[in-house]
Amino acid sequence: MKKLLSMILVACMCLSLVACGGNNGGGSTAGSGNSTAGGQTQTGGEKTNSDSASQDEGKKELVHWTMGCIDPGAWNAAYGPVYDQLEALKDDLNYDIIYATRQSSSTDDTLAAVQNLIVSGADALVLGNDVLMCYMQVADICEEAQVYWTMYWAGVTEEDKVKLNDYKYYVGSTYEDEEYAGNWQGKAAGELGCKNLCLIGAPDGFSFTIRRNAGLAQACEEYGINILAEERDITLTGSAAGGVDIVNRFLATYPDCDGIIIQGRTHSCLAGVVTALADAGKTEEIPVIAIDFNINQPEYFANGQEAAVIGGHHLGGMYNTILLTNIMNGTPLTDEKPYILNGYIELTSAEECEQWAAHVWEDNAYHGDEILQYIKAYNPDATYEDLIELTQNYSLEDIIARHG
Repeated sequence: MKKLLSMILVACMCLSLVACGGNNGGGSTAGSGNSTAGGQTQTGGEKTNSDSASQDEGKKELVHWTMGCIDPGAWNAAYGPVYDQLEALKDDLNYDIIYATRQSSSTDDTLAAVQNLIVSGADALVLGNDVLMCYMQVADICEEAQVYWTMYWAGVTEEDKVKLNDYKYYVGSTYEDEEYAGNWQGKAAGELGCKNLCLIGAPDGFSFTIRRNAGLAQACEEYGINILAEERDITLTGSAAGGVDIVNRFLATYPDCDGIIIQGRTHSCLAGVVTALADAGKTEEIPVIAIDFNINQPEYFANGQEAAVIGGHHLGGMYNTILLTNIMNGTPLTDEKPYILNGYIELTSAEECEQWAAHVWEDNAYHGDEILQYIKAYNPDATYEDLIELTQNYSLEDIIARHG
């Protein structure tokens, strides 16, 4: 299966991560002749426009560069599609990917992974929320090394957005409308008739947690819903066994519970949640509404074990890669440091879950030839506004329409 191949590929990448010398922030010349990132590109052969019989001799061969990413570990439905999509585009956009592992999620180990990527030859970094607690330190490291970097799933404060504008090698970030996601969950529960919810979520204090809570609170007020209890201990929410323990405690302590909201760590705890509900004979009585897709959701929806889920927000890395590829080719789409909205997908039926699995997990939301249209060295008419339109058009219906 695709997820197994992804796991093997990540493992192979990690084993092959070796030092390649210093880095000056330019595009790597490995495998690309005399390509550089200073706007110098090789003139490629003529390419055929699929919409026309004419050929555009002005199109250029893209500069080769090396992307650095922090190893996401074993494939799961949250991180897996991010890297599946990046791997799927690398041939057409002419980049390689190297990965660095972290010994733990601590700031020290995260920064060590960033430094390892740089000394191993990365020209630019595509980082996720694994640097959420240390992104300003990442900015300093990359600025000194003259390595471009971006962040997806970013919860950047307004104050830090201003600070990051002064960093030459910071390119931009993508973020999600977390308040909308929390609100959508609450409304989904309200439409299902829930009045007394128990909640499983990420630890308090994170920007995305605060915003999800705010959105959920608005929906609860609108529908007259009570939150009976919350569990945010990551030692419990981070595993299926923990999910079992949480639900058993909810059921024993709050017999009026008529719905469970999973606000995060769904891919880790959901299997335990649905197992505990099934063992208690409560599957039909207590619907589960989640954030973040999970690999078993087609089965869970078909069996009535999951009622609604919002997720599919895995394209932030791709949007950042479009920005970086244009920079590496000397044709930046914008001089700003954009903060781009990365949209959610909402699934409420087993059929939609099956469609998602077939069109995204077994394929990808976008193919290389589609994304080339947003690279100015390939398509001189490409604009930043085109990229924003791409993000706004993202939907399951659009993916099916494009790929059949």
